[in-house]
Amino acid sequence: MVKPRRVVITGIGVVAPNGIGKDAFWEALLEGRSGIGRLSLFDVDGLPVRIAGEVTNFVPEHFMSMDQSKVLARQTQFGLAAAKMALWDSGITDGDVAPLNGRVIVGTSFPNIDVLERALRLSLDKPDLSPRSVTCLLKGNPFSNATEISLAVGFRSSARV
Repeated sequence: MVKPRRVVITGIGVVAPNGIGKDAFWEALLEGRSGIGRLSLFDVDGLPVRIAGEVTNFVPEHFMSMDQSKVLARQTQFGLAAAKMALWDSGITDGDVAPLNGRVIVGTSFPNIDVLERALRLSLDKPDLSPRSVTCLLKGNPFSNATEISLAVGFRSSARV
């Protein structure tokens, strides 16, 4: 039988349509702001639904380098930002957690659609392109989220989805 292990939540990080950061998110909840609105990140003309909870005021460079923001999928950027905010909120700084003791677990049911869309557009725009050259499809894998976040915060142990 596996012995139960304790888990302690020491910090909170939030990236949501109605607030980025725990304070902004909590304030929005208290004020009753839902974050639901007209979609703006892509063309919705001709679609039956034009509203959703969309994160529109996210600035990736507040949480990662510009180089990272260019290669990481948007979903991974959100996860990394939330993880960094949780670490900052906890008071944990670099070196406080042994790299092999930290864990990243991501709950997702969806791949990184923005990366898959870019790969599809590339393959349609260049039909003679070798499928092997569309390596960005690998970043569309939802398992890459946990790995990218784990590496970015300095953990070197298992990362799970």
